[in-house]
Amino acid sequence: MKKEGNKMFKEFNLDNLENSKELLEVFLDENRKKVSDLLELENKTYKNFVLPFQEIGESINDFLTPIFHIDSVKNSEITTKVYEDCIPVISKYETEISQNENIYNALIDIQSKEKSTLNDIQNKVLENEIRDFKLSGCHLETDKKKRLEEISLRLSELSHKFSKNLLDATNAFEMIIDNFEDVKEIPASDLELAKFEEDGVTKYKFTLQMPSYMAYITYGTSREKREEIYKGYCTRAPQNGKIIEEILALKNEKVKILGFDSYSQYSLATKMASKEDDVISFLEELGSKAKKRAKEELEEIKEIAGKDGITDFKSFDMSYYSEKLKKAQYDLDEEYYRPYFEQQSVLNGFFDFLCITN
Repeated sequence: MKKEGNKMFKEFNLDNLENSKELLEVFLDENRKKVSDLLELENKTYKNFVLPFQEIGESINDFLTPIFHIDSVKNSEITTKVYEDCIPVISKYETEISQNENIYNALIDIQSKEKSTLNDIQNKVLENEIRDFKLSGCHLETDKKKRLEEISLRLSELSHKFSKNLLDATNAFEMIIDNFEDVKEIPASDLELAKFEEDGVTKYKFTLQMPSYMAYITYGTSREKREEIYKGYCTRAPQNGKIIEEILALKNEKVKILGFDSYSQYSLATKMASKEDDVISFLEELGSKAKKRAKEELEEIKEIAGKDGITDFKSFDMSYYSEKLKKAQYDLDEEYYRPYFEQQSVLNGFFDFLCITN
């Protein structure tokens, strides 16, 4: 089954992107048949049921990853339409599978029969599968299952809309600088990427894309320009405020249907912490240990800023003067080490390391 899933993944390319919904429907129908065949087994075991069932889920991730990834990194009208077409298809399938009582009962039966013969990892896999079925509402009445399906679909739609609004706002922002004094401290490699010619004049374009944004907020000489790009980044897609409110309301409704008092309780069901108080105590302890040193470092940064006449230190000054503090204390110049972290060099080193360790 894994091979078949990988085959679908390898066959995907940009040329058939527009056919993704049709390909996905065919693929999911094939998986439905595989799941049905598994349920027909008379003597279900970890080996002949749980492992193949997991492989089916992994093959779906293999199929969907390139489709959704392309939309996130190279968004266009086509990728947006494909994403929106695929959301209801995959949402329906996932709800159908996760609320299938026959699968859930089969997992429970396997656990009761084989728990003593399975190793720790296998028992944990089985335990997590059963837990996820419970968190999907598999044990609930039909009307509650239906509402959970509606909520799941709406959350998927809202999540995509949120991301699209953010991406559109990021792509729409440009900060053009024609005064070299405002960019004179920016590393040469970043400056070269920002540079362009217009009417015989050398100018520099900075955007809210992370490499460009970080280059100016960290090294940009002009405080006014740092403020401009910082505010542009922090106020992107204000319409997402309404989306956040709806997402929170739907998540709250979802967990109440599932029997939790709050979303935090639901979230902790899949995490190491057993209750909210443990998380809060950990964060408070972490904060108390870090706060004193954080205040000291902030004062050191403000002291450096003060040498430039900055008496009203702001958030958009933090990266710029933190970099100056780092250079002053450690004589560390990231630009000097940049060639050693060129993409292909890092990949080659990474794979060399894996070969050695394996």
